[in-house]
Amino acid sequence: MDDDETNLSAGLNYLFSRHRVVITTGGLGPTADDRTRHCIAKLLGQPLRFDDQCWQRIVERFKRNGKPMADSNRQQAYFPHQAINIPNDNGTADAFYVECARQLIIALPGPPKECLPIFNNTFLAMLCKLPKLRHNGQLYRWTVTGVPEATIAEQLNEAVSLVFEHEIAYRASAPYIHVKVFIIDDDPNKDAIIAAIVAPYLADNTAGSP
Repeated sequence: MDDDETNLSAGLNYLFSRHRVVITTGGLGPTADDRTRHCIAKLLGQPLRFDDQCWQRIVERFKRNGKPMADSNRQQAYFPHQAINIPNDNGTADAFYVECARQLIIALPGPPKECLPIFNNTFLAMLCKLPKLRHNGQLYRWTVTGVPEATIAEQLNEAVSLVFEHEIAYRASAPYIHVKVFIIDDDPNKDAIIAAIVAPYLADNTAGSP
């Protein structure tokens, strides 16, 4: 995604409206085109707050490196009001995250040497502890031969997708057609869905089993 504020805000709104976890990389630097923190704050309806501890780490980092510091670096010490920032040991752009209801936004610095250590050391464990994003279930697979992909898709969409509102996935790999459907364990229609797929549409053409 480019640095245009309108495009960035539109992208964040799109992702936030459809996903429980949104992760961004980049746009946390000191220049005018680093707009990620501003757009996330706007998305969440939160003002930016200044973090003095973060600012002091930035100042000390420049002192240690013996490099001049621009006034614009100060913007790197601002975060959405409810954000928790994670110190960046390899740069001046701290990461941060915001939990909003059941959703989570994680903002990481762009350079791999900065974002990967933060993600691996902090956010990976956090994401692994999140409640499952979907119900327990099983992905059922069939390998089909002797029937065109369009034909089997038309038949199964009518038998399963339209009737039970389940999504069927297909992948052609000649001479086979791979058919997949995810069914949650407590779906009351599970047996009926499997039956609708296997017979009569796949019974005579199945080379593998679920």
